[in-house]
Amino acid sequence: MRFRSARVSRRVSRRVSRAFLAVSCLALFATALTGCSVLQSIGGSNTDYLPSNLARSTPSATTFQGCPPQGQGGDPALNTLYNREDDNPPNGYRVTDISTVMTVPTTPQVDGKDRGAWSSADAKRIALYEGTAIRTTGWVVAARKGGPTAANCGSDTSRDWYLWIGEGAGDALATTLVVVVTPRIQASRPGWTDYTFRRLVGQVVRVSGYLVYDQEPPSFIAQQRATEWELQPVMHLETLYHNQWINLDLFPFGSRVSGTPSPPPTIPAATIAP
Repeated sequence: MRFRSARVSRRVSRRVSRAFLAVSCLALFATALTGCSVLQSIGGSNTDYLPSNLARSTPSATTFQGCPPQGQGGDPALNTLYNREDDNPPNGYRVTDISTVMTVPTTPQVDGKDRGAWSSADAKRIALYEGTAIRTTGWVVAARKGGPTAANCGSDTSRDWYLWIGEGAGDALATTLVVVVTPRIQASRPGWTDYTFRRLVGQVVRVSGYLVYDQEPPSFIAQQRATEWELQPVMHLETLYHNQWINLDLFPFGSRVSGTPSPPPTIPAATIAP
């Protein structure tokens, strides 16, 4: 009798385990399938079309910690776009689906070339979209603090933060949009701490910034992005919490938000933020 009871108990236990496993798998599958729909349901985007030649403001910047807008070394024209500080686009930041941003036409023949060496045709093609003020929504797949750059005059203390934004939390880096936080803008945003950026991995964010064609990215980005187009600099950053947007410009992430972000996908150890 005890033997039969033990067999029944084991059979029930196996069935419960299988049921739990099935439910878990279905939940993971549903999450993978609905990453994009989640972004749509939270109002992350309202358009899948980005017109060319939208009204744009003229980039402006000041000397920051001894570094002029054109930086020191590298491509001064690109550095000036990186270092812009103006936050007054004529028609605000255009809400655009992240997949639309990643399909803006690229011009690969200029990759690795200073802008002074571009043909007039290539420059005109890129100028159709560059400088457009964009607001888009996505999952933070990975984050990294970069090293010294020409735009930041080689400073070891004033360094950029790079966020890889995707349509799903588990997207590969090569399918994501890179958005860049510059030290000039970070200095005026009390919520933009290094702790905040590390904590954002695995979270949904809404990012506002300027579209820039980055033909000379750091080596750790070149093969880890879907497009040469980036949002840089990021001007405003928000994260979703209980169906409400939390303004990270003012408050560090974690001070009022609970939960542990998911780890980023596996990337070479040298590219992980310290």
